Amino acid sequence: MNKRYALHKPRYWKKACKELSRKDLIMSGIIRNFRGESMESRKNPFYSINRAIISQQISVKASDSIWDKYMLSLKELSPETVRKARPSTLRSCGLSAQKIKYVKNISRYFSEEISQFSYWEKMNDHDVEELLIDLNGVGKWTIEMFLIFCLMRPDVFPMGDIGLKRSIAIHYNQGKKMSEKQIENLARSWKPWRTVATWHLWRALDPVPVSY
Repeated sequence: MNKRYALHKPRYWKKACKELSRKDLIMSGIIRNFRGESMESRKNPFYSINRAIISQQISVKASDSIWDKYMLSLKELSPETVRKARPSTLRSCGLSAQKIKYVKNISRYFSEEISQFSYWEKMNDHDVEELLIDLNGVGKWTIEMFLIFCLMRPDVFPMGDIGLKRSIAIHYNQGKKMSEKQIENLARSWKPWRTVATWHLWRALDPVPVSY
């Protein structure tokens, strides 16, 4: 059976929501629609990295379906179980050949020490990126998801995320695509709580909360 991990909410959430609501009337309305909800973390680095890799460049619905099959096939998610899993088993879950290589590579990298949340929480965002960026299968977006959903860093803004850009266009520009410069200027007003703004924009787009 898969281990159950307690879910942790960011301590800064209420303060961030209050400050964002005061700065931005549109964001205030979005936050009000999801009052009482919050981003949550399992504080499980190996879980978060796997979840983000599987979610790369596919829809939330497709990602959820593949993830459920992946977890069911492994019985327990750990570096050892992923290392031992047959490629044919992982393919049957819906993983592409490339993503199978990625999760296998990550499972070889994650030792018992590196799998611990305490190993990562002491690092600043830059150090986390420096440590992960050279791993095959881990790019900027995956690192951003790790910083947001595992480490709960408060001011991460994944500019390249398609869903985020779509939600910004819907809520701030009548559905019309905005340039990166326009988005950067808008997001600047959300500092130092861009993670919280991002989560709410995702939440306003999807029927269930995004989680990695």
